[in-house]
Amino acid sequence: MVAPVLPLLLLLLVSCLLPCEAGFWANSPPLFQNSQNVRSFTKDNFTAGVLMSDVVWVVDFYAPWCPHCKHFAPHFEDVADHYSDSTTVKYGAVDCTTEDKLCAEYEVMGYPQLRLFNLPAKGSKPLSMPFRHNGKKFDGVVTWVEEVFAEHNQTTGVDLPDFDLYKVNGHGGTAPPKKQHLRPDIATKQSSRDRRAAHLRDAGLALALSLETGMFLGSSVLAGTKYATAERWLQLLIARFPLAQNRQALATLLNRVQSQRSWALAEWKDLITTWKLDDCPTCYSPNNATSDLAVVAYLEQEYSVPESETKHMPTHGKESGVDQASMLYVHSIGQVEVGSVVLMSAFVMLAVYARYYTRGLAAMHRINHGESDKHM
Repeated sequence: MVAPVLPLLLLLLVSCLLPCEAGFWANSPPLFQNSQNVRSFTKDNFTAGVLMSDVVWVVDFYAPWCPHCKHFAPHFEDVADHYSDSTTVKYGAVDCTTEDKLCAEYEVMGYPQLRLFNLPAKGSKPLSMPFRHNGKKFDGVVTWVEEVFAEHNQTTGVDLPDFDLYKVNGHGGTAPPKKQHLRPDIATKQSSRDRRAAHLRDAGLALALSLETGMFLGSSVLAGTKYATAERWLQLLIARFPLAQNRQALATLLNRVQSQRSWALAEWKDLITTWKLDDCPTCYSPNNATSDLAVVAYLEQEYSVPESETKHMPTHGKESGVDQASMLYVHSIGQVEVGSVVLMSAFVMLAVYARYYTRGLAAMHRINHGESDKHM
């Protein structure tokens, strides 16, 4: 049977997540230090500066190590600059790595998070900016602020900007070139290995999307056996997953995971999101995903092992660390009640993983015996 796609999923699942004030990123300097229109707040001045203020405040809760936060910072500064003459709304920021209690008080579960205070009146419950595709950019934030004011029959007193002109000028570095996502159907000139790598990225994403929090299995903390399971999967991926750059990225993730011995769900999500941005910013874009069924069908065809190759399989394969980790993962799944979708995804992953591992062992056997590896 086969191995690295399931771990890829688990790796991706272990690689797509949120906040983490762990020491690993603790040395990052705060954002907005030189900003003229974004005021930085701490627990000591937040009540007086925001909660007791007569104006509306839009506050960015962030972590300075977070790539999302760094990418968003110039957008947020441009928004603040746009409203600089307003007497109705002001902009501020809170560094959650130093003001963790303040961020916890407002239930900040991911970065960056925007909260709007004092609307419709001073002391009102803060409003959160909802998730929107590409929402945390200049036009997305301005649109949200104006909509919230309009909903409460109020106005910011500031005219809407020319969004198209803004994008053309690229103020604050906010008009990046469109990403060219690698897709198998347009990769006809690439080598066979590159095409397979593209398929694997799609497969990893499609499965990771359904198992993003699967390692927690109903728990809010990844610790003990569940932590050991995640750690084992990553170690297997580092040892066996195709392409050196993939293994290097996985090693980076494992290093970050091992920076602490337990992970809260929100921290885990931040960790994975950060890892994806740091080590492979375009590999896992939702625009590059194919359906689970299509991925499974492709992998079954692409990585099934002809009977003629089974003779290359090591006789000790069933005793391998991969099998042990697989059993540990299945055992973990069996310990809690999980939804049918998660179970189905888990078993699909295991099946695909098994097929891929079989071919991988055969390929490694050929390499070890001096034969050409025409399949990888």
